Amino acid sequence: MATPCQFPLRTLLLAVVPVAAVVLPVGWHLRRPKPPQPVPVSGFVTLDGVPLDGADVLFCNDYTLPTGGTTDANGRFVLKTWGVTKDQQGALPNFYKVVVVKALEIGPFRDVSGKEVEPGEMGISEIFGTIKFLTPERYRDGSTSGLSAEVTQDGPNAFTFNLTTP
Repeated sequence: MATPCQFPLRTLLLAVVPVAAVVLPVGWHLRRPKPPQPVPVSGFVTLDGVPLDGADVLFCNDYTLPTGGTTDANGRFVLKTWGVTKDQQGALPNFYKVVVVKALEIGPFRDVSGKEVEPGEMGISEIFGTIKFLTPERYRDGSTSGLSAEVTQDGPNAFTFNLTTP
């Protein structure tokens, strides 16, 4: 027979084990570090001193999700991280090489058999045309662009890239 304030081992286990099974995982979950979140990143791109409209700006490295944006008529871009929740703007804090590309696909347009077609006749994935790049070649490759950016948690993360033609 148990004395006051003494419980049989079985009663103690039946009370403690279920509580521990709930409390310990919750505690571990709350202590788990949160993954890094994208921070706002924006900037401007000019080509020979003129705002570059419609250029794709890509921040690239080997460690984070792809990040990019498109410039507006004033040359302003706002980055979005792909693979993150829809409408998630910004980039993960890290060091990036920067690529800037503006290209136009010009005719003649041909289908997969080589027959010339009008641009509206087929889906874009089935049309092949000539591509004319409006940005110098060196800016289309992160290893030759000479452009880089370090995105930090505290910001301000506003960058200006002044491109020049050779």
